[in-house]
Order: sequence, then structure tokens, then C-alpha cells
Amino acid sequence: MKLRVPEGCHAVSHAARAIEIAEEGSVEVEDEARNVLISHGFIPWEDGQETPNLAPMTRDQLVTQAMNMTMKTIEAISTEDIRARLVVAEASMPPDGHEDASNSITISDIGIEDISVLNRR
Repeated sequence: MKLRVPEGCHAVSHAARAIEIAEEGSVEVEDEARNVLISHGFIPWEDGQETPNLAPMTRDQLVTQAMNMTMKTIEAISTEDIRARLVVAEASMPPDGHEDASNSITISDIGIEDISVLNRR
């Protein structure tokens, strides 16, 4: 199957084997590697479809693009793979009402420097 390589990706390997990236930014992979690569941002190649130029897009257009890419990725993953990933994710989450105190922030923890950094982002 032909997949589109994510922007910024310069090397691909799977199962201890290097996969050559074609000039147009695609890789040819077997079904075994397909789902693994899709879970890392590769998308099925559709001939004639150019990679979108993200630089001039508005926030709404970027959100739409991200949602579309996410849906394509999810659609390419098998039901069992999705179920397995959700089970793992759910198991790693704290029970309702029992947040890990080390990850929480209280107002007293925030200083003026923190607010200044947030304003610059």
C-alpha cells in the first residue's frame, strides 16, 4: 500500500528494516506495516492529491485539516486496534475524582513569570 509520509519525516523503518521514501514523499509498505505507520501520522496516498500548504491557513482551516487527517487515520486502523488502544489509555488514567496531585496546579503555584510566558505563546 502506498502511504504519504508526514511533513518533516526523513527516514522510515519498520520491523528493523529501512523503508525508502520516494521522491514525491511516499512509501510502499505491506499491510503489516500500514497500520503501524498510519498510527504515526502517515496517510493513505491518493493520486492527484497534493500536500496542503498549511502556512496561509486560518485557525479554523487548520482545525478542519487536523480533524480530517485524524479521521483518515482512525478509519485506517482496525476496530480491534482501536479497542486495544482505548483499553490501554483508559487503564493509565486515574479513577474519576482521584487526580494525581503531582500533575495538578494550584493558583499559589503560578507566578508572574508563568503568566508572562503564557502571554508570549
